[in-house]
Amino acid sequence: MNWQTLLNRQNNDEAVPRGKPWLIRFLLGMLRPLLRWYFPLAVHGRENIPDDGNVMFASNHQSYLDPVFISCAMGPTHASNTCYLAKDKHFQSRFRRWFARSTRVMLIAPGARLREMMAKLGLILQSGCHLIIFPEGTRTPNGEIHEFKKTFALLAEATETPIVPVLITGAYEAFPVGTKKPLRSPVAVRFLPPVRPETGQARELAGQVESALRSALSEN
Repeated sequence: MNWQTLLNRQNNDEAVPRGKPWLIRFLLGMLRPLLRWYFPLAVHGRENIPDDGNVMFASNHQSYLDPVFISCAMGPTHASNTCYLAKDKHFQSRFRRWFARSTRVMLIAPGARLREMMAKLGLILQSGCHLIIFPEGTRTPNGEIHEFKKTFALLAEATETPIVPVLITGAYEAFPVGTKKPLRSPVAVRFLPPVRPETGQARELAGQVESALRSALSEN
């Protein structure tokens, strides 16, 4: 079964969080100055985000706060049209589930099949929403970039979605694995030039995105 068949089998209404753009803008409006003061948050390369069409943001993963850092860095217009992923075990109460739906968070159940999950992500992209994804699959244990899983590149190819590599630095030092409270430490988010998929080149695409992030990290 190919990716397009999987995408066609899903129900758009079930897969795509509708969200409340006004709420997202309001929350980010409060968070942005706080993050800039506490960490502080530096942003580079915002001009590399395409003005037209949707985008997959593929980022290295340094902390729990990475989605918030990226959202605040990209600006309110893009952030209000961006979907996120989260484990549903963190959203058990009625209020938390309402909050997840309202802020475009797609909840993933433990043991969810990879193919089914990726098909739903594909429908998010097909609906015109941006998507933040972390190809490493988990947070880094040491601050380094670890090997990327290749599925995100297959998804970008199937939906013809450009990928903007996003480099996060400083978040590991600010909120390393095993700590309960973030430390006051500088964090930077850098958007790299977009990489556009070509048919049959998913493996090369994944390697290109990973190499771009590793190269940018080595320049810091």
